[in-house]
Amino acid sequence: MTGVGTADVTAGADNEVMLTSVATGVESTATVDAVDTARSEAKTTRKDEKERRLQRARKKLEAVETGGDEVDQAVAALKKEQQDRRQREANGARLDLAARQQRQQSSSEVTAVERAKVSLVQRVHHSGGDARDDHDGSVSDGGGLDTTASGGLPTALMDADGERVHVKLDSGARYSVAGTDWMLRGERCRRAAPVECVEGIGVFLLDVLGVWTFSMRNAYGQLVQVDACIIDGCTDEFLIGVDFMRQHRAILDFERNEVRYFERNTQVVIPFRTSEGNGKTKVAAVRLLRQTRLTRSSVTPMEVVVAAPDGEEGVFVPTQRCGTVMLATTLTKVKDGKVLVPAIKVQGGRVKLPAKKELGTWIPVVADMQVLALNGQIDQEQLKEWIESLGDGTTPLENEEDVRIGMEEPGARDLILKLLRAYRKVTISEGDCPPVTALDVQHYIDTGSTAPIMLKRRRQAQKEDAVIEDNVVKMLQAGVIEESNGAWGFPVVLVRKKDGEVRFCVDYRALNKVTKMDVYPLPRIDETLEALGGARLFTTLDLRAGYWQIGVAPGDRDKTAFTTKRGLYRFVRMPFGLMNAPSTFQRMMNGVLRGLTWTTCLVYLDDIVVYTRGGLERHVVELATVLERLSAAGLTLKLKKCVFATKSMEYLGHELSSEGVRPVERLVTAVSEFPRPGNPVEVKRFVHLAGYYRKFIEAFGSIMAPLTRLLKKYSVWEWTEEQEFAFERVKAALTTNPLLAYPNFELPFRLVTDASKVGLGACLMQDQGRGWQPIAFASKVNSREEANYSITELECLAVVWAVKLFRPYLYGRVFTIITDHSALRWLMTRPNLAGRLHRWPLTLQEYEFEILYRPGATNVVADALSRAPAAVLAAIGRRATRGWRSAR
Repeated sequence: MTGVGTADVTAGADNEVMLTSVATGVESTATVDAVDTARSEAKTTRKDEKERRLQRARKKLEAVETGGDEVDQAVAALKKEQQDRRQREANGARLDLAARQQRQQSSSEVTAVERAKVSLVQRVHHSGGDARDDHDGSVSDGGGLDTTASGGLPTALMDADGERVHVKLDSGARYSVAGTDWMLRGERCRRAAPVECVEGIGVFLLDVLGVWTFSMRNAYGQLVQVDACIIDGCTDEFLIGVDFMRQHRAILDFERNEVRYFERNTQVVIPFRTSEGNGKTKVAAVRLLRQTRLTRSSVTPMEVVVAAPDGEEGVFVPTQRCGTVMLATTLTKVKDGKVLVPAIKVQGGRVKLPAKKELGTWIPVVADMQVLALNGQIDQEQLKEWIESLGDGTTPLENEEDVRIGMEEPGARDLILKLLRAYRKVTISEGDCPPVTALDVQHYIDTGSTAPIMLKRRRQAQKEDAVIEDNVVKMLQAGVIEESNGAWGFPVVLVRKKDGEVRFCVDYRALNKVTKMDVYPLPRIDETLEALGGARLFTTLDLRAGYWQIGVAPGDRDKTAFTTKRGLYRFVRMPFGLMNAPSTFQRMMNGVLRGLTWTTCLVYLDDIVVYTRGGLERHVVELATVLERLSAAGLTLKLKKCVFATKSMEYLGHELSSEGVRPVERLVTAVSEFPRPGNPVEVKRFVHLAGYYRKFIEAFGSIMAPLTRLLKKYSVWEWTEEQEFAFERVKAALTTNPLLAYPNFELPFRLVTDASKVGLGACLMQDQGRGWQPIAFASKVNSREEANYSITELECLAVVWAVKLFRPYLYGRVFTIITDHSALRWLMTRPNLAGRLHRWPLTLQEYEFEILYRPGATNVVADALSRAPAAVLAAIGRRATRGWRSAR
């Protein structure tokens, strides 16, 4: 029973399961059919909707085609209605003016009239409008304004009501003003005019009809709204005045020839052009019209904005660096205020240049301008003819034997000499002092509220007094100094230069201590080297007495005074030794060569480098552009120190050539040519030198083991191949990356110095997150005279020599000097020093540094370099005489 029941139950369960499965299958089939039906209906619906849209589009197209004339007529009707409304407003304004004038004439009382000055040039006689004489209030017959005269005002091209118009920018106009023709281009404001009349140059008055609002667009398509007073007696003139500038907090930039301000967090730029009074035209900086994407190895024409009339022919010259994007110098014509400039992405991935990015400048081509070449080859004969047109290229220079030319190719010297003869004004060396620059540049000395400083004169030897008196007489005759009766005064110091000449200096250390530092930004050395990389030809220029070509501000001249036996004198020109003098000089040079730097030349303090990636002919053309700027500024060259058209050069501690940029070899030779040690003492010096940087050398202990064994107490001296291999391997590690770090000019430097009777040693270091790493090493052998110096003089000499050697890295930055001679800590503060110890600190007064003492036992780097055998020091520094080498 039990078994049969169980079987029945099981069978029933199976039937139930089977029935359930069948039901599920039926339900599943029904669901699939419903989905298919829904999809089909949706597809049909979309197809029908698409057909309906196409039909509506066809109907619209047919309506436009058949009713185009009706649309045009409707648009014309709207424009006519707008013009009629504006004309009625203009007529109403004239009637209001007539009524106001009639009331003034009928009134017996003389009332004061609200007026404002604008830079209106002159009146012209025509039938419309009256001009009133300011003196008697009478009406002249039709005095208006000459709307064709620009008056030298900056002029911008704008789009007003669909028409390109000229708008002038007048910083002398209290309000923006416009002629009566402009009433049909704008909308009348209901507010009252701020003044009843305006006063033009020539002392005559023009009545104001009212205030109109004008909606214009600049060259970039940005909306510019201006409220202007409409002047009766002026027709098509439009002047944007101070009210607009003040309302928008606008910047009127005459360097880039543009007005800039922000509207709703977006910069608005209005480019303009000016006349420089000598027939030349200065055009606004050329900027990119819209955001542009560039891909690698492709030439992309970019549309840029030029403030020039349509049809003007000119040359676009790139002046700004755009990373890996190269811009081509382009001869082209202006169309709708724009030109196309080809750009090439030379490496890397895609790049996006933002709208309104400054790219270069625009040079209009005038009738007498000769375009030699743009990106092609320049014919040498054509170049010679062009040089002759610049000036006398035939008559030799008086100091032509001083000209040094690096190239030996035929014709190179002839081309360079022709160019220098044409610009002989910049090579004149007459007199002891060149004339003051033609630029408006002055040197200021900001001492705040510090009381005047007067230091008593130091006693000089009889011969020194004669030298001082001779320098004073020459500077008086040249206009460099003048007599003073102020409360400031500093002592005179004579410094002997390398060539034996004596330089007249003033000890301005006390003045520099109270002077506010002028932290003028200097070019980054890494960017400078990047710009010079790949150049094929270089020219280095040195200015003649450049400091003396800059005047001292009259209010600060007393602060430069110096005391002599003859009395008190002060400088009219900028003297040497002032803390901020290099900053003033750099600022002036950046202004002189603005637009040429980073593309044609580089200026770093007193170094000017003209570089070219092309051949000699192109280098001569680019050198001519630099000489033209120097000539216009009234600056002169010292030909003895200039080198023209050389294929390689040393600049900022690096050797530059067409092959690339590499560090100057002498800066690492001090370590790489360290001689094989001949005894345990010399091994110990080298081990200390290398051990200081053991954290940067992988497996340093294993590599150095053969050498350290020689330093054990009872070891036997034996120099084998094992020691030689370790010695050379460590030297290679010391002078190659990652040990020798590339300088980071955002971080402070440390200069470690040491001196011995044999030589001087120095190491420039920097902490870039891995401890203090060397940037460069240096050492030199002492001369016979230097070997007789006292230890304090030698240590001081090491500091002065090292700072001068690493000047490109240290000037303008705060750095630390580490020395193992504690007496040097008061070097810059003690007043009563004698001889060399007094003269040397004067050369350091333009630097900002701190001297720290380190015991000799821990100053192993500079110590090893300064105490290396004389043979290596002579090889890498200044060579001693043969007798001196044998004596050592």
